[in-house]
Amino acid sequence: MLTITPLSPRAVKIVAGGRFTGADMGPALDRMAQLLDEMPRMDILADVRGSPSIALSAIGEEMRRFPLVFRMIRQA
Repeated sequence: MLTITPLSPRAVKIVAGGRFTGADMGPALDRMAQLLDEMPRMDILADVRGSPSIALSAIGEEMRRFPLVFRMIRQA
């Protein structure tokens, strides 16, 4: 489970827990792309609950969107 909630004009909260699959990562990365378009800089509050597990399909989804992942790193 990944939940992304805007907190302010330049901050978001991401709650992560359970198992991540490619089906989870696609919409989460789409949402992050949308937020990055709206925010010139972004602060992220990460709330990791329990011991999440990541499916290989989730990693594949991130690899397909590598430019977005780098964009998130640069703007954070």
